[in-house]
Amino acid sequence: MRETVIDIDYDDDVVLQGACGYDYRLDYSKMNTERGQSLITVGEYGQVDQIRTQLDILSEGSSASIDTVDSELNWLEQKAMKEDVVQFVHSEDRIKRERGKDNTYDHTLMKRDIQDESGYDDIELLQKQIELMKLKENENSKTIEMKSQLKELKERYRLREEKDRQYTERVRALKQQTRDLEQSPLEKQSVLSSLDGELMEPSHHKHTSNKHRKKITDKQEHMPFMIKSNVPKFSDAAQFQEWKIEVESMIISNIYHKEILRQAIRTAIGGKPRKILTTLKPTATTEEILKTLESNFGDIKSGESLMEEYYIAKQEKDEDISAWGIRLEELLQKAIDRGKIKEYRKEKMLKTRFWKHLGNTELKNATRMFYESDCTFEELRRNVRKEEQELKSAKEPEHPKQVNVHQMDNHLEILNDLKEQMKEMEKKINTLTQE
Repeated sequence: MRETVIDIDYDDDVVLQGACGYDYRLDYSKMNTERGQSLITVGEYGQVDQIRTQLDILSEGSSASIDTVDSELNWLEQKAMKEDVVQFVHSEDRIKRERGKDNTYDHTLMKRDIQDESGYDDIELLQKQIELMKLKENENSKTIEMKSQLKELKERYRLREEKDRQYTERVRALKQQTRDLEQSPLEKQSVLSSLDGELMEPSHHKHTSNKHRKKITDKQEHMPFMIKSNVPKFSDAAQFQEWKIEVESMIISNIYHKEILRQAIRTAIGGKPRKILTTLKPTATTEEILKTLESNFGDIKSGESLMEEYYIAKQEKDEDISAWGIRLEELLQKAIDRGKIKEYRKEKMLKTRFWKHLGNTELKNATRMFYESDCTFEELRRNVRKEEQELKSAKEPEHPKQVNVHQMDNHLEILNDLKEQMKEMEKKINTLTQE
């Protein structure tokens, strides 16, 4: 298709307004110019091309005969044809055809732009999805690593518990073996003694039933060890509480035969307390002996008196840290035994009274940080003792230096020489004054 360019001269005051408006015509004119196309083509506007040819012929004829009457007519015809061309250019049919053509192209461009924009959006969306997938993958890998570490820790704890259990069972088996070995000689001895007794019995007692023998054997198996107990001596009434605790510990252990332990307790009592045995029956049990000793030598203070003594207790002047702590513990333990305070309050009460009523203010200030911390009473007492030793070592006077005897002799000789010289000087001064 051949393109035809129409050059139409418009006056400055003429404003072209078509069916779609001036702006519409101006925009599509610019787009067609960029594409190398004119507003009107030969296929669509063939008549305009013919009008263009006729206008060129008439313009040439008018210039050849400008002074004739025909020139006037030609000028009028040219003007009329120009008006027709202008009217055709502004016609509604032409603008509709051109608008449909250009809109089709415009829709194509818009679709292409939309496709490009949608393509960019898809790329951005995919990139975001990839980043999210990477983050999830990192989180999953971290979670897997953490779970594997927890699994390893659990396995270690399980192995450690298994080792501890095996160790405990091994120790228990060894202890049981030791007990069996200790008990076997005693059992053999008891069996021998029983056999000797059977040999000495009459014949009608020899045929003892198997059931009776089995009962005796079971009883012997559950009997405590037939070993001699080493009960400490008790002769000072002031030490009754310590002695009583030791004896009760031996009773609770259940490793000594009751009769052997009872006889050992009677033997251990000496001095003035031994007179108590005269008030008891020879068959008195261990519990009866301890009860009688408690009523005569035990602490008979009431719980209220013990608590009052606790609340007024202070460290004495010549009392060291260990003795001060033991005195407090003894008071509170007696109060616990009499039901005045609960066991769980003991630790806090000991710690508070022990530190707040220390006799040395300097020692108290030096150990404040230990008291205000979460340490136990034993840790507080140990730290206070350590500070006490450091303060004592810092205050100990230095030993005077030993003077060498030879040096003393030299000093004495020098002093004697000085004295003689002073005497000679005095004599000379006296002689001079006399002259």
